[in-house]
Amino acid sequence: MSINQQKKRLYEFGPFILDTAERLLLREGQPVDLKPKVFDLLVLMVENSNHLLEKEWLLQSLWPDSFVEESNLNVNVSALRKALGETPTDPQYIETVPKRGYRWVAQVVEKSGENPAESEKVTLLIETLSVESAQVASTIDEAKEVAALDRGKPSRAVSRRALGAAVALLIALAAGSYFLLSSRAKVASPGAIHTVAVLPFRTSTSEDADNALGLGMADALITRLARLRRINVRPTSAVLKYSNSTDDSISIGGQLKVDAILEGLIQKSDKKIRITAKLFRTEDGEMLWSGTFDDFFTNIFAVQDSISEKMTEALALRLTRDEERLLTKRYTENTEAYQLYLLGKYYERDPVLEASNKALSFYQAAIDKDPDFALAHVGLAGAYLMLGEFQANRREMQEKSKEEISKALGLDPNLGEAYMALGLLKKSASFDWSGAEEAYNRANELSPNNPDIIEARATLLMIRGRADEAIREMDEALRFAPNDTSLLLTSAGILRFARRYDQAIEQVRKSMEIDPNSINAHIRLALIYLAMSRAAEAMAEVKRAEALGTDFSNLYIVGYTNARLGNRAEAERLVEDRLKNTARQRGVNYFWTALIYHTLGKSDLAFKYLEKAYEEKESMILNIKVDPLCDDLRSDARFQSLLRRMGLE
Repeated sequence: MSINQQKKRLYEFGPFILDTAERLLLREGQPVDLKPKVFDLLVLMVENSNHLLEKEWLLQSLWPDSFVEESNLNVNVSALRKALGETPTDPQYIETVPKRGYRWVAQVVEKSGENPAESEKVTLLIETLSVESAQVASTIDEAKEVAALDRGKPSRAVSRRALGAAVALLIALAAGSYFLLSSRAKVASPGAIHTVAVLPFRTSTSEDADNALGLGMADALITRLARLRRINVRPTSAVLKYSNSTDDSISIGGQLKVDAILEGLIQKSDKKIRITAKLFRTEDGEMLWSGTFDDFFTNIFAVQDSISEKMTEALALRLTRDEERLLTKRYTENTEAYQLYLLGKYYERDPVLEASNKALSFYQAAIDKDPDFALAHVGLAGAYLMLGEFQANRREMQEKSKEEISKALGLDPNLGEAYMALGLLKKSASFDWSGAEEAYNRANELSPNNPDIIEARATLLMIRGRADEAIREMDEALRFAPNDTSLLLTSAGILRFARRYDQAIEQVRKSMEIDPNSINAHIRLALIYLAMSRAAEAMAEVKRAEALGTDFSNLYIVGYTNARLGNRAEAERLVEDRLKNTARQRGVNYFWTALIYHTLGKSDLAFKYLEKAYEEKESMILNIKVDPLCDDLRSDARFQSLLRRMGLE
């Protein structure tokens, strides 16, 4: 029997009464707010009072079938102590047994099954009835007196009116008493489930292949659920950081601001696989559904189908026939190809050269196993585009990406992911703004409620100078995934382009609170400070980014910031020596080179490199219509000519 399904028991200790059935802790009659796991911990301790509870046993009892570190238990014990009003140095209730576990030391009295909250209501009701019944008696006595005194009028009618009022009052009291007695002393029934998060499934090893499978299971379920219009599922990018988190699922659900959360555990043995999945309501920690699936790995797709179907049943979603078909749609039946595809997705997470090369090789291997695997073609298209950002052969990579997108759409003309990739390609490779917007709109039709698609559409609108629309789109994307750091930083970028600097800084700060070690967050903040002519603060942020790790763009931003600070010699050294040496390995960023030279007063060189950025279709040049860092260039006829050729005028 799970902790959430215990029989009705009442325990009294100190000023507290614990009602296990109602999941209620009262302190001198007032409810104490406890998180679900903390409440479960309290129940375990009270029901096993005066016994040593080993840490391992507590971990297994509180988080069955989950990999949770001891620190998670320590956090919950600390929270329970705080709620009870004790400290580790003054243990009135919980004794710590070093290196072993904990013992409940307070005296506990088990009471009858009477609900303390109901008892308080009955007492209150009796008191209320006593007072108000006295009022009824007074009303009846008053009626008799009026009837006796007013002998010139029909006393029977007066008495009837007075007695009628008394009877009405008695009926109201009876109704009130029925309402009080039939009410339950607990929070109102939780509402319907509208938002869901699927966490990366945990695995029994730390091997990349198993981690890829855990992430892939989540991604597959997210992709399926995202096709349903009745539910909002957090994107993979929003749950990615929880791959190795020690937080319990309910806590993560609160961080992600979702109504329900799915966690899973994958265990492999030779060719067999066991997957355990559990769906919890975030509000109260109640388990809505759980299931264990034992099968051969070759039947992984059937397991995914089963989990998807059981989830929708638990969420009480009524699906149309088309939605039922989409929920179990498969893009390959080849499990080897699928494993290779998952590895490609796994390495795709890291936007660095080595990871991009690995992602490309795994996607290609998946296609070699199954040439009709449309999603693998989309993955390969994205890998080519990413590699183009690192290497000098950007145009070649864009052409290869175009070929893969065409193959994917030829295999499945209704693949939303392919249309999203097509929109990115049209935007970056040919400046086809209308074509890109059309592709993004089609992607949104096929994959509704996907914040990544909404984000892509927002950036396109901003590029074209439609700031208000872009900001509304980003607000919509963040409504679906409010704590997604990637979306927050994109929002900050759009707000910077719109010259709403204070709001942009606020979005970056939110992102930093969630992920303090984000290199990109410090770079985004540096760019905002540069747009605000606060170069010294920008340099401080770049240095913080460098301390966290190396990023190719940092070199250029350092050079540009030095130029803005008047450090000409340092800026020239960076742009002419360090950057060109790096360029032999990774390609030149012509856009940043142009900005540095322009700031140094070398306008002809600046426009030479700006033309190269245009010819190479660099990603940074897409924003020249709206980027504040380009403001000093706008009065030059060469800049206006460039805007016209890009279709941005």
